Amino acid sequence: MPATSTLSGNFAVIGKRSGSGGGSFNASGGNQTIDSGGYRIHRFTATGSFTAVGTKSIQCFVLAGGGPGSLATGSNGGGGGGAGGLIISSFNNVGTNVYTITVGGAGSSSSIDSIKVAQPGGAGGALSSSGTPGPSGGGGGGYGSGAFGGYNDDLDAETFGNAGGNGNSSGTPLGGGGGGAGGPGGNASSSFGGSGGLAYTSSFDGTSREYGRGGAGFNGSNSGNAANTGNGGTYLSAGGSGIVMLRYAI
Repeated sequence: MPATSTLSGNFAVIGKRSGSGGGSFNASGGNQTIDSGGYRIHRFTATGSFTAVGTKSIQCFVLAGGGPGSLATGSNGGGGGGAGGLIISSFNNVGTNVYTITVGGAGSSSSIDSIKVAQPGGAGGALSSSGTPGPSGGGGGGYGSGAFGGYNDDLDAETFGNAGGNGNSSGTPLGGGGGGAGGPGGNASSSFGGSGGLAYTSSFDGTSREYGRGGAGFNGSNSGNAANTGNGGTYLSAGGSGIVMLRYAI
């Protein structure tokens, strides 16, 4: 069982249930609708629309696609991709409207209209190259450095991201791990590539799940890049797609 970084399930920014706005409220959209813990949750695992009728305060979870591991062929030592950017936030007194929900594929952003936009993770660096910056940065290739991560484009939200790890500096080239939503990517050692940064564990939809693990560098432990996880890709692999969830008190 891989380690994870577990943070509060009620999120200081979005944990309130009081902002109903008064009157009746109905909403539709998403690939799955769940009632759990006093909330109704709309899960979007693919791009679609969220239709709101009435007024309500709505909480959102927006995860972009993970960045690719180094896709350079013909050489070893590539770095792992960074996890997709994760935004957890809220809309106060959302009114009647139709909102476009974009769920990013590997290496692509996810969004709620243009109001909340999570950026994709950075790409892993090729041999002797640095990773690409992102919300979570890509790991450096062998003899290269990891990329910066953790920038925040949304000052009204709780965001998650970390830097990628460095490739090793001598010997057989081994790549650094991509940054994760819950921790930085690991540096490569003289024997193994860097591990991907820790995932973020959330129960936003009522079930505890991992999101946004960084991709492992060349010769590191594979982190997996399943759909709707926002995980970074390992060497020669694309990242996992993102997910968007919205919930409101019922």
